[in-house]
Order: sequence, then structure tokens, then C-alpha cells
Amino acid sequence: MKKRLTKVLALGLTAVMIIGTPLSAVAAEITPTDVSVTSEATEDEQAVTDETAEKTTACENSDNTEQTDDAADVAEAQEAQPEENTAAAENEADPDADSEENFADVQNEAQPEIAAQTADDGIAVMALSNGYNPMDLNGLVQLNDGNWYYMENGEVSDNADGTVKPAGGSWWYVRNYKIDFSYNGFGTNGDQKWYVENGQVQFGYTGIASGYNKYGTKETYYVTNGRVDKDFTGICYGTIDGVDGWYNFREGCLGYGWDVVEYNGAWWYVGDNSRIDFSYTGIGYNEAGSWYIRNGQVDFSYTGMIEGWHTDDFRCPYQYYFVNGKLNEGLNGVFYTTVNGVLGWYGYSQGALATAWESGDDERYGTVLSNGSGWWYIDPRTGMVDFSYTGLARNEFPGDDWYHYWYVENGQINFNYNGFVTYTSRYNEPAVCYITGGQADANVNGVYQLNVNGKTDWYGFWRGMTDYNEVQMNPNDGSWWYVGNDGVIDFSYTGIAYRHDQEGYSLDSWYVKNGRVDFSYNGWYKYVSDSYSSSYTYYYVENGRVRSDISGLIQTTIDGKNAWWNIEDGKIYTTEYEYAYQNHKLVYYNGDWWAVSNSQVDFGYTGFVYYDDVCWYVENGRVNFTKTGFVDFDGYGAYEYIQNGQHDSDFNGLVYAELGGKTSWWQVQHGRCYHYDGTWYYEPGNYAANASGLWAIINGEAAFNVNGVYTVSRGYDMDMGVPSTTINYTYEVVNGLVTDMQVVVQQ
Repeated sequence: MKKRLTKVLALGLTAVMIIGTPLSAVAAEITPTDVSVTSEATEDEQAVTDETAEKTTACENSDNTEQTDDAADVAEAQEAQPEENTAAAENEADPDADSEENFADVQNEAQPEIAAQTADDGIAVMALSNGYNPMDLNGLVQLNDGNWYYMENGEVSDNADGTVKPAGGSWWYVRNYKIDFSYNGFGTNGDQKWYVENGQVQFGYTGIASGYNKYGTKETYYVTNGRVDKDFTGICYGTIDGVDGWYNFREGCLGYGWDVVEYNGAWWYVGDNSRIDFSYTGIGYNEAGSWYIRNGQVDFSYTGMIEGWHTDDFRCPYQYYFVNGKLNEGLNGVFYTTVNGVLGWYGYSQGALATAWESGDDERYGTVLSNGSGWWYIDPRTGMVDFSYTGLARNEFPGDDWYHYWYVENGQINFNYNGFVTYTSRYNEPAVCYITGGQADANVNGVYQLNVNGKTDWYGFWRGMTDYNEVQMNPNDGSWWYVGNDGVIDFSYTGIAYRHDQEGYSLDSWYVKNGRVDFSYNGWYKYVSDSYSSSYTYYYVENGRVRSDISGLIQTTIDGKNAWWNIEDGKIYTTEYEYAYQNHKLVYYNGDWWAVSNSQVDFGYTGFVYYDDVCWYVENGRVNFTKTGFVDFDGYGAYEYIQNGQHDSDFNGLVYAELGGKTSWWQVQHGRCYHYDGTWYYEPGNYAANASGLWAIINGEAAFNVNGVYTVSRGYDMDMGVPSTTINYTYEVVNGLVTDMQVVVQQ
């Protein structure tokens, strides 16, 4: 034992780590290339209050000096700094909710006490020189290679990757396992983002900041005292990608372009780069309306007109009229005027030339606008009255969310026309519009037998226009029929069809036989999309209507198979593909949650099923909420730890439970314990922490009979393209409890 201990001490003395020490105390130990890590920060960078500074004490380091209690105070920072969420760390260190009480109860039983024990004289072990209490090695710690590593319970961890953590009176960005002093960008702490330069949070900085997140995505924010300011909305002067300017922000994020925003008593035009465009003159938009912009600023004194051509998607003229800088929304109708040098009759809507570009409407339909002589058809491509046009036009009435269609002859609405008008449908087939007083009659709904262009058929209508793929009623006898995609009743159709409400949304579904709704039908209807499909939909029908109000588990017979089926909105989905039986989901029924695969409760299933991102343990098809303990995951030594039926893959710690027929303290890593049959494990391979300390683990179990000094080497991939780093952990173990340890980066 002495020979081995001497060898370990030699390693520790030749590569002494400066550990648990504030950044300010080790400035002298840092090479010139690392001067950014010193505590001699500028006033703008200094984030520690005087009170905090008084509490922060530099620790002197020598071969015989241990970490002082004051070293823990280096993490304290001023109020502007992020607050470390210690609750999660405490929970990880103490997985048992009532650890002290649990330990007391356990000690009353016949099992080893998982607390510090005094070693017998025969197995006494010397304290390691320069050793440290492993429970103090949490947070950012500087190791012998000069780097600051993030540690949890004495071991380097990547749990802080992409976050900012405290050390030396400031906060630092952790990339993978350690502080990245070259990093410029943003790090997180809880739900807050912080601006980082050279690895350090810039608490003294307020303004525009750009950088990359942990995923390499470029981000730009408005920052106040180093923190992304979600409360900031407005204009700020700064530099982005080397370009100075006044930039627009919304809730701390770089705002959208093509906007008009207020700043310092004036309104400004923000271009496509989210920057005020002082060269822009034209029209701008915001929630308050449309505005005349002159040299990037709203000109409230301007009354007049601007015109030109839109060329984004197609060449289209524009003309706008302003009064006191705002678009004259009261200007509507048809006027004889000049647009871009061409004289003619033009239509205007809310102060703008009425083109498809302005309305965002389909070019196939023009609108209708009025003057003292009547209502006129406006060509959507030019904004001019088209006196040669005969056909349909459409517009919207204030308060309506649907189009009104009109019959136009020679460019003008014919209010005297009553009858049918044929047009080409969206399926490029002849369609019919029923006109009353020049307008498509919104009261004409249903199926009617008509002769159109010499063809007699049953046509479906919705608000006077041809309808498609929907159930409609015959107003003469009350029968319901299915109108196909050609706008006429499809007498060959048998299946499920939909009916829509007044807003056009799906209202209900019906069983149709030979084109007619069969109100006498009750039972299941099986739908197969095509003859090659192996997937089916079963509709539950009562009195011809699909019971879309029914969802949940029901016991019934489908295709001769009696089972508990999962019905969703009146439908059951099944498939013959094998994968459907391998995927499960949870469905609630009568106080329990059941595992369903291929729409059937799988009573033979025992395993895990996710619900809302939570993993649950299922036994014989039902979630077992009473289960707490281990279950064999794969039969090869991996055991999942379950708490009240739930499996948490983020859980780490020691638990007292039965595993493989033995009740003991077991290490859980990411919700799983690894314990293999056999007796070839003689030395600890892992170490696990709880409230009482760090414990040696052999084959997944706390090893209370272990005494001595042990070294474990672990490799860490610090970054892509960078060789892995090996770190040696040397533990002094007394009755399974680690009393001292060293952490040395292998160089």
C-alpha cells in the first residue's frame, strides 16, 4: 500500500493542480496569452460589488495548503449577474427526497451505514498531499493544465455546455467541459441569455451585440448590462456586420424590416436589413396605417400623390394619395385621371390604385368599384376599368370574411340580371353561378336539377356558386346528396363525405351510398384508400352520421377481432405493417393509462412509453404508478430505475433498492444502473455522490468494504478536431467513502 501511495503522491507533486481557487488569486500563474483571465478587470467589466469583493478571498497555494472556506465565496456576484440555479444541483447531489430521514431509517436496518466511518487501525490510509474534499469540487475549477473545468461532485462534466457559470467574481462561458476564453457570443443561464466576449460575461455592456450560440447560429440582440433585454423594443444605434446604423429591435431581438417605427418623437422607415433607410422615399406600413416616407422619415406635412411600377413579381402600376402624410383611406371609387402618364378611368380602394398587387388577390378576378354612373369592373393587372369584360367579378364587404360575386356585362354590373352564369371552375370544368339582381345569390344552397349548356344534371350550390366534394341537401324533399369534384351529384360514390358550416370549416361527416346519405346505416364503415393499401380507417356511424364526438377506448369487434380499440373522433386507424405494433402510445380510460399499439390495447406489453415527453413504465399494458425500483432493461446488465411509475433519464445518484435479488445502495447514471453477473470486479470503476459524500462503486453497487487509493483515467472529447483530453482521478477511500482526492490532467 505504501509503495502505491508513494507513486500517486509523486504524480500529484509533479503536476500539482491549482484547484478551487478564484481567478484573481492565480493571475500570476497564468501565461501572458491568458492575461484576459486576471482579476484586473476594467471598470466596465467589473461585475462584483464592493461587498462581494470583500467576501472574495484569494487562496494561497502550496503543497500543504488545502482549499479554504472563503474560496466558495468567489462565485458571489452583483445583482446584475445571473443567479445560479442551485436547486437542480442539490437534487442531483441528494437524489433521495428526505435523505437524512431515509438514512436514519436505513441505519436501523442490518446494512452498512452510508456515512463517514472511522477506519480500523489495520486499514488506515494516509491523507493525500494536496487532496481535496470531493464534495467541494463543484462548479468551475482550475486544473494543472491551466484550464478551468466544470465539475460536479469531483468529476469533470459537460452538463454546463453552452451556459455561463461563476468563478472569480465573474461569470464565464463553458464550451463542452471547460471555459472557452476565445468564445464571443451568447450563453444561457436558466431562461436568460448573456453576452460573452473572450469567454467572460460582459456585465458592463449595454447596446447591440452580435455573436454565435452553441450551435454556431449567428444571433443579434439588444443587451442591457450584459443580459439580452427582452423588455427592450425600439431603435438603437450600433454596428452589425461592420455596418453602422440605427437598428430596429423587438423584445430584445433584431426586428423585422419594411416597418415604420417611432423614435425620439418621429416615425422612421426600417428597411429589409432592420436598419433605418435614410435613402428611402415612398410608402411605408405599420399597424397604424400606410405612410408617406421622405428620406427614411414619415413626412406628416405631405399631401399629394406618388406613383410608379411594382416589379417584384410582375410589372404592375401603383399610385397612392396621401393627406398629412397618411394614405387617404377614404378615397374609394372610379375616377378619370392619369397614372404613369396614361389617361383613363381608374379604380381606387382606400387611397391606392386597385390592382392585384395591392389586394394580394388572385389575378383571375377583378374587383368592382363605383362612381356616379354605376359599378365598374377593374382589371387587376392595370387598375383600369375594362369596358370589354363580361363575366364574374368579386369584392368583400366590411365585416364579411367571404367574397361576394357579381355579374358584369361590358365592364359594368348588370343589376337587372337574374339567372345562371357559366364559368370555368378551379378544376377547369364548366361551373354555374346563380345570379339574383346581378349578384350571386347567397341564399341558394343545396342541389338543384338544371339544364346548363344543353346538359341536364343535379348541380350543387353554396352561396349561389358551384360547390365541390361536399354533402348538400335537396331543398325540395330534404334528401342529402354528395356533390363530387365536378360540381354535380356523383351517383356512383359510396363512402364518407363531409359537410361544412357557414364559414367553410368541416362541420360533420356522413355515410353516403350511391351518392345519397343513408340515414338508416349503423355500424362500422371500412375505408381503404386503394387496392394496394395495407392501412385502413374504420368510421363509427350512427343513423348515417359519423360519431366524431366519440374518442377513447371502446370494446368492440373490428373485422372479426374483438378487442379494446382506441377510437379518435369517431375513427379507428389500423395497418398491416409490423412497425405499428412496435410503437405504443398511452390512452386514458376509467382511471388508468393504457398502452395502445395499432389502435388496440396491448395487454401483453411490458416496457416504456412516452407521454408528453415523460417516460412511463407499463406492465401488462397498463402504467404502473406504484412501481418504484429497478426493472431489467435488456437482460444484459442494464437496469432502469423507476420512481412512481416514471423513468427519468436525467436522474443521477445513489438509491437503496433491490436489484437482481440483492438489496443495497446502487449507482444510477442517467436513470440506469449497470450491474453484471460475475465476480471479476475488484476495484472501484465509478464513484457516486449523495448528501453524505462521494462513494466508491463496484459493478454498480456502493462498495463499503473498499479501502485504499485508486486511480481512474477518463478521456474527454473537448471539441471537434481536437485530440481528447485524459484526466486522472485519484481517490483515497475509507470504508467506501472518498475522503480525499486529486484531479490531474494528463499532459
